[in-house]
Amino acid sequence: MSNPYADPNEGYQQQYSSIPAPGGNGTFDAMDSIGQAWNIMRENLGAWLLSALTYLGVYLLLFAGVMVGWFVYFVQISAADAAPSLMALILFFIAICVSVVAMVLYELVLFRESVYAVGGKRPSYRDFFTFRRCSMLFLVSIVVGLLSMLGLIALIIGSIVISFFLGFAMPAAVFEDMTVGAALKSSYEVVKNNVGQSLLLFVLLYLINAAGGTVLVGMIFTIPFTYIAMSHAYMVAVGRPVQRRN
Repeated sequence: MSNPYADPNEGYQQQYSSIPAPGGNGTFDAMDSIGQAWNIMRENLGAWLLSALTYLGVYLLLFAGVMVGWFVYFVQISAADAAPSLMALILFFIAICVSVVAMVLYELVLFRESVYAVGGKRPSYRDFFTFRRCSMLFLVSIVVGLLSMLGLIALIIGSIVISFFLGFAMPAAVFEDMTVGAALKSSYEVVKNNVGQSLLLFVLLYLINAAGGTVLVGMIFTIPFTYIAMSHAYMVAVGRPVQRRN
């Protein structure tokens, strides 16, 4: 299988010899994926961290600006004993939506670039602000979210199980030959064939993110790291071409 991430027309850089995923027999090693995630991040750490800081900065600036502006406006109308204007409510809603969209876009782009990086690309800062394949990723994220909500309605454990088996749906959806249904099915098959390794991977990544979450700035490292590790595990399991970093 040729490496689909070394297309010069897309600006991808072929830095390593393409090594097919070991066997492509449906299995992966959680610790190896975590190790590869670190090697992939450190070869171009600036692009991963600066893009995260940019998206986070947009979110925080908009959100903080909205909160401060709304507080001042609320104080003013309270002093005047007046009702909030419809325009103020609309502007407040739009600003909140824009800040949320910034973080959603970051998640989608990050999954895409993680998959491409595992395949051999060294993403640049600019790459994190292009939105190729994001519509499909967004649809998959909505479906996964809705299915998890249905599981929550049935029973809390149902939501956990659904989220677990669909944990690889997002990296699966990056590939051009995937539909929403195919991405969900592929994730299910990978987890079903790797229950122990999937559980180990997800628990370790949860602990890494929990540690990063103790300091807000830590999340700009742990979130990309998590997505790269998940993408690597998925691609190895399904036999997609990967490039091994040493």
